[in-house]
Amino acid sequence: MSCDNCSGRIAVQLKRIFNGATLTAKRDFTVALSGFTPSPPTYPLTFLSARGAGEATVTSQTVTRIANSNRSRVKLTLSYPVTVFYTDASGVRGRANAVINDDIDLLLVLPDTPYTIEVDYSFGASIGSIADDGTVTMSACRKLTVKVLT
Repeated sequence: MSCDNCSGRIAVQLKRIFNGATLTAKRDFTVALSGFTPSPPTYPLTFLSARGAGEATVTSQTVTRIANSNRSRVKLTLSYPVTVFYTDASGVRGRANAVINDDIDLLLVLPDTPYTIEVDYSFGASIGSIADDGTVTMSACRKLTVKVLT
């Protein structure tokens, strides 16, 4: 973009966080693995760890206003990617991709103006196992940060 005819002013649109919540929990997850690197691995696989962080995709959202209150019940269905690290039967370290589907249910004060809801996640697991059918079962700590933006 050329600035030859700029007047010296730049407009920036910012998102304002109106409200939010942080949810941290230890949960068990069982998901399918894909995108093995290197491919194909030699089974059985030994689980080493899993981790991921970033912005989750909100796949479903239900908002119910609570009568005689300024709060609303917000139900969200999310999906977010994690990377699973393993050692195969030959001693070769590898990684695979997994998608976590998660549900949350919370009470939030929502604005009367238009808003969007975004969720950031942080996920980590050091206990788990990988079955021969390519599914991983892991006990993980996940932190979700819900943001109501106006």
